[in-house]
Amino acid sequence: MWPEGLFMKTCFIYSDLVLDLEIALNLEAFYKRLGFTTCFCRDRIRDADLLVILRPVNRPLDFSGYHHNVIHIYDYEGKDINIFMRSSIDYKKTYIFCMSEKQKNRITDKAGFPANQVFVVLLPVEIPLWVSKLKDIKYELVHIGNHKPIRADEDLISQRFHEAVTSLKADVWGAEWEGFIGGGRYHGKAGRFEAQPIYARSRFALGLMYPFQRELTFSSRFWQAPLNGCQLLSESGLYTRTFPGIIETDYSVPDLKEKLQRVTDREALRARARRFWEEQNKLTLSYVKPTLESIKERDLGVRERLFFMRISVGNLITKCFHTKFLPKWVRKILIFLRDGTKPHVTRCEVPTL
Repeated sequence: MWPEGLFMKTCFIYSDLVLDLEIALNLEAFYKRLGFTTCFCRDRIRDADLLVILRPVNRPLDFSGYHHNVIHIYDYEGKDINIFMRSSIDYKKTYIFCMSEKQKNRITDKAGFPANQVFVVLLPVEIPLWVSKLKDIKYELVHIGNHKPIRADEDLISQRFHEAVTSLKADVWGAEWEGFIGGGRYHGKAGRFEAQPIYARSRFALGLMYPFQRELTFSSRFWQAPLNGCQLLSESGLYTRTFPGIIETDYSVPDLKEKLQRVTDREALRARARRFWEEQNKLTLSYVKPTLESIKERDLGVRERLFFMRISVGNLITKCFHTKFLPKWVRKILIFLRDGTKPHVTRCEVPTL
């Protein structure tokens, strides 16, 4: 039997089309610290005290049949969302968190959204989730990410990047690299929680962004690599001189060879990165917390409690399923349980890979 008078605040993290699991896990931990019972789901909306929307797609969505006291939108992709905003969102109870002043201006100008409800802040990072124990260097230069099909004549940086990956013999993880990387240096796809142990054994990593990201946002590598003592080589972007452990490059082979000679104390880099993200998390909290003052704890009905419990179990199974060291028989059980609980987390991607 459920106990009477179980008072809670609920937070439902939603993403249309694609769920970025790293971001969802970071925000799940963030809102739990704020006292919310939190779960995440793709392609499915539910009633909740707080609705958190990740990476909105620029198309109409109908939220009219659902109840949400407050809506938070995390627009970290940096693309136009004015159609989504004008057709889907109640402006009076919505707050947007984006990564750049340029994107904030785009939202306020094109969608007519109130400027005092848009905040330029960094996404929170749940540091313990993404840190591995430092080990002896196994790889001098790595790249973890899917092959980006950007035409060379459209982007010189991309052309240089691909030449550098080959000529500097980088070890590569990710999809669509077959036929590009040889000599035993292509290692297939990296699991969701395999990136950090790779960075923890690597001296340098390459961090190519999509062209649209450079002035508006940043890659998840910007926090994953330095938190694991690995220096990240990246083309110039909005945050490349802000985050610790980022070294700007034009991806030409001579420039990279010179910068690959730099020596850094990996433990000191990790410590700097941890301090940086601890401070950024506090800053993000200072913007988010005042927007939640209208939400009070309430007594949840049995159906709502069961729903949040079921989806939370599915989220936990999804997280465990992506853990590297599980035996195959455990994975098979998790697949069965995951499909049975239907957490609706069927496709998880990071847009910057």
